[in-house]
Amino acid sequence: MKKILLTLILLVSADVFAGQSVDLTLLKDRLGSQAKIKSVKPSIIDGLYEVQINGQIIYLSNDGEKVISGSVYDLKNKISHTEMASNRLRKEALAEIADADKIIYQAKDEKYKVTVFTDISCPYCTKLHKQVPAFNDLGITVEYLAFPRAGIGSETEKKMQRVWCAENKTLALTEAKENNKFPKKSCDGKQVAQQFLLGDELGINATPTMVLSDGELQSGYMTPDDLLTYLQSKEK
Repeated sequence: MKKILLTLILLVSADVFAGQSVDLTLLKDRLGSQAKIKSVKPSIIDGLYEVQINGQIIYLSNDGEKVISGSVYDLKNKISHTEMASNRLRKEALAEIADADKIIYQAKDEKYKVTVFTDISCPYCTKLHKQVPAFNDLGITVEYLAFPRAGIGSETEKKMQRVWCAENKTLALTEAKENNKFPKKSCDGKQVAQQFLLGDELGINATPTMVLSDGELQSGYMTPDDLLTYLQSKEK
């Protein structure tokens, strides 16, 4: 993140932000290939642009010379505009993942859906997984994405890729988590590595981490009843 901010400070100049519109193509050219800019738009604060870059929200002055990394909080309405923007970013990113690349435990009478970044070597991930039938009974569909904490190339990542390549992925994940058994067949799939990189980009740094349907992050284990209560409270 520090490298990104330094790059912004050094490369963005005033003519990029002249007027009310931003030349996004020019901005991308100046930042280079390492910067993945999703959008640049005026923020709620006059004189600042909200920039979605590399999965994060930062703020840039309209002269292109100053960068702010932090949250914009509305004291009157008691909401974080930065958090709301981050939630939208996560929601949009997860919507691009095909169901075939997830491991889905579908609730018969679905009322809610949560995405869970998981690691087969994580004890609390196993604890949560054992409660998946209870989540489903409460109308909560659980969609898993892979986040091997040891990183790409680790033994955990390789084992998880075998699970993600299995013909019956839901059974394979349960066997991996609860019995430490893995499919013998490997494959050349890249889903686990791609999902790990996405999670890292979206601010995932621990497992289990849930992403709710509106993009909100909930880190750590939650019981089915606690999660249901929280999801219901968000509707009020």
